[in-house]
Amino acid sequence: MQSEAGNENYTDILNLIKTFDINLATIINKALHSSPKKRPTIQLVLKCFENLSCCTDAEFESAAAKIQEPKMTPYAK
Repeated sequence: MQSEAGNENYTDILNLIKTFDINLATIINKALHSSPKKRPTIQLVLKCFENLSCCTDAEFESAAAKIQEPKMTPYAK
């Protein structure tokens, strides 16, 4: 049950990232793959960050202001 809630939170966050950069969301999803052979290289991750559409502080702040923080489910033991 806890893993289902964790997956739901992960999916919510991934969908949030997809709203401003689909490539970044894809790279993050691949980077968390359980098989090291299927994870992207650090060069691919860095290239993705370099290509983000918001590159200046002002552009980043403007893009970040439009994003609503997802509601997080508290962790319960």
